[in-house]
Amino acid sequence: MKLLFVSLFFVVLAGLVITKQQTDQMIQEKSSKEEIQYLPTPRMAKVLAFGFDQALADFYWIEAINYFGLQLTSKNKNYKYLKPYLDIILELDPFFTAFYDWASTVFIYNGLPISRSAIVNAIDFTNAGIVRLNSVGRYDPTLIRKGAFNYALEAQAFASSLDYFKLGGRSFRDERDLLLVGSTYASFAAESETSADMKSEYLGYKAFEVSNRAQMQEALQILTSPTFNSQAANVIQSLRLEAEKDEDVKKLIEQRLSSHPLMRRAFSQRNEFRFDEKISNMLRVDVSQNWLPPSLHLLFQL
Repeated sequence: MKLLFVSLFFVVLAGLVITKQQTDQMIQEKSSKEEIQYLPTPRMAKVLAFGFDQALADFYWIEAINYFGLQLTSKNKNYKYLKPYLDIILELDPFFTAFYDWASTVFIYNGLPISRSAIVNAIDFTNAGIVRLNSVGRYDPTLIRKGAFNYALEAQAFASSLDYFKLGGRSFRDERDLLLVGSTYASFAAESETSADMKSEYLGYKAFEVSNRAQMQEALQILTSPTFNSQAANVIQSLRLEAEKDEDVKKLIEQRLSSHPLMRRAFSQRNEFRFDEKISNMLRVDVSQNWLPPSLHLLFQL
């Protein structure tokens, strides 16, 4: 019986490949104004998978990437079938981490003017990925970072972005800089208290994680620098570009950031970092004796 199902799956897969080849040939024969795509509904795709949902999800993801690449180089790009592809993949494999990562980017950075609906689509896939992965005890730092920047950079919903910056900065030792970037966006949202708290939290992690006092002093110098906010644009660009693997998409994002109204706006606010009793206590910590594993940091926050 198992052999029968395997045989049926490969028959269906072969049929999909043949159909795709025929479709591509028809597209080439038609004028550039026409598009032809034969895609099943998500529900039908799941039926056709015969239980091999993840394998078929991989197939459609490769097809989606190819479709995106063809559209990216087209003079009449419209990405009409991008969301249908992604809806099929989501139905077949709701825990496909790399898919959520990719979907969080391509709706916004694709060579077309960035619209509100594009931002909403990207954020919807970001949130769906975070929620689905959380349901099985998983977090993906890149996906959380993209959620933060999609809200902050493109939606310019600064207050809404802060929870993403906090989640990423608190959950992963290598993502602590998100707390610093988030503190800048908190100041844009006129949440000065939250901005100060995020800087203090960053310093608090450093008090436990640095290996020597010189590193602690370096962290303190970053926070107390009067040009802290003016340097934020460089940090934002670096963190955002590091989240991408596709070179074509990375170039699009780099071009976008170089002309982004918010990025071009001078980060002219003078940094004000106030020492309080908590910060003073942190600076007195003997860093050689107080290291804790990152898994305990959230516990201490609670």
